[in-house]
Amino acid sequence: VRCQLIDKLAKAAGSNGMIGGQTIDMEAVKRPLDSDDVILLQRMKTGALFEFSCEAGPIMAAAALEHRDRLKNYARQFGLIFQITDDLLDAVGSAEKTGKQVGKDEAKGKATLVSILGVEGAKEEAGKLADRALKLLESYDEKAQNLRELPFFLLDRES
Repeated sequence: VRCQLIDKLAKAAGSNGMIGGQTIDMEAVKRPLDSDDVILLQRMKTGALFEFSCEAGPIMAAAALEHRDRLKNYARQFGLIFQITDDLLDAVGSAEKTGKQVGKDEAKGKATLVSILGVEGAKEEAGKLADRALKLLESYDEKAQNLRELPFFLLDRES
């Protein structure tokens, strides 16, 4: 179990995870990113650790592979929601509510799903992802209630 956890965490942090996503992010100044590129970057850079976090519990519980895959896929949807809402806050939020400077992505010319899809398009995409995440948890009982609520919490956050 420890070896599986170490392996999964190393992959989430490595060239197919955070480091790879950061590399894509740094290379983005040389070429424009489309929505597929942005999604890949966000899945690697931000989402990889969410995926590891949601897969670690089933690994420790020796759960069936279908549960590990389902929760990893849930985390994949959740990670993108997190990033879209973070980018939305940067685009339309206020420094007072977010507690940080806003407008940084646009000032840097950074490609985000908000810059590609627009504010309303990004909100719509985040809503679709939340619905997909919820559907992945249908087979679980009330023990997954917090996981069911989390994507919708992100949709409504202001900071």
